[in-house]
Amino acid sequence: MDLAMDPAQWAKQLADNSVYRMQSRLDAQKKSVQDQQNALNTLKSTLSGFRSSLSKLNTSQGIIKNSATANHDGFVNLKASAAASKGLYQFSVNETAAAEQISYAGLTDQDIKNATGKLTLGVQDKTLDIALDGIGSLADLRDAINKDSDNPGVIASLMKVNGKVELLLSSEETGLSNKFSVSATDASLNSGLNSGISISRARDAVIRIGGDGSAGSGRE
Repeated sequence: MDLAMDPAQWAKQLADNSVYRMQSRLDAQKKSVQDQQNALNTLKSTLSGFRSSLSKLNTSQGIIKNSATANHDGFVNLKASAAASKGLYQFSVNETAAAEQISYAGLTDQDIKNATGKLTLGVQDKTLDIALDGIGSLADLRDAINKDSDNPGVIASLMKVNGKVELLLSSEETGLSNKFSVSATDASLNSGLNSGISISRARDAVIRIGGDGSAGSGRE
């Protein structure tokens, strides 16, 4: 220590040295805290990924996936859940599901043009009313049914049989519950609708697994 140093300079040097040592300790502590924070963030990310992997084990997309296949394609679609047991099962398809289709061969463009009031289509608890004013042909009626956003599940189409155009109404979905109804306030048109020819009746699929039977509207 330089005893000849001015007391004020000596005091300043001591203070500077003290501040430097404190700043060095603070910088070291700050770096240690930052390193710990980085380590915690890395651990958090690792745990999050591990938790995500564990959650997938409890779903159908987990490590072990079950599947079911039929020895004949096109008759039934089989699915197996994560809880399914391995085995060989005998399925018997007694009847496939079908959509309802009715042809109205007796109706002509003139019948539609002359009709007044409304035509009503229904599937389950949903209905659609078609105003017949301004509809002048079978094609107009087909378009009015198919383009209406409130259509309950009925598809209208036209087919030509022996040179004559016929109206065909079909259920959009298979199964007995999707059978449709159709009626008209116009007596003459309603009579023609009641005289429709059934091409396909709505029915549920009947499938047997061993000796047990099951019915459903689809093929799954």
